Amino acid sequence: PASYTWAGEMGVNLATAFFNPQHHVVQAGIRGYRDALRAQGIDPSDRQVLGVIPMYCAATEEEVLRGWEHTARYLSFFAGLDEIRPHQAPDYEHYKGESRGSQQMRDVTFEMFDQANLSLIGEPDHIIRKIAWIDEFYDQPDVLIMEVAQGGLDPDLVIPTLELFADAVMPVFT
Repeated sequence: PASYTWAGEMGVNLATAFFNPQHHVVQAGIRGYRDALRAQGIDPSDRQVLGVIPMYCAATEEEVLRGWEHTARYLSFFAGLDEIRPHQAPDYEHYKGESRGSQQMRDVTFEMFDQANLSLIGEPDHIIRKIAWIDEFYDQPDVLIMEVAQGGLDPDLVIPTLELFADAVMPVFT
């Protein structure tokens, strides 16, 4: 959370990962960021909170699982980087040992990731519910940065997921 406070003290916009399994740490960080902005005399509504989250909008359960495969590959790639050169900063102390965060991300299943609200992967109605949860839990972030083409996703699959999202999900929030 110190980095959230620092961002507020600096008066900059905040980008954070909404696929962090420690939701309450992120939530507290966002609140601390907004408090730090206020302490600097900055109205939080003059700055943006941006949340990064994997997204794959699909028409069928089969397509949902295909989208998850690419997200899982993406997570595994970053877990592998961390295993090669683990974080050494004191803030990452909780990643050491058998339950290292990187290994947890490599071993996570779609069901675990989905139930923990760590992605927007699913059919349109499912994604709509997830966005509503994000909006409420994270105190109305300003922007969702959705990672769609991660994990080597074929561009021919990216376009349809974006079109379905635009047609079936976005109208609910505009």
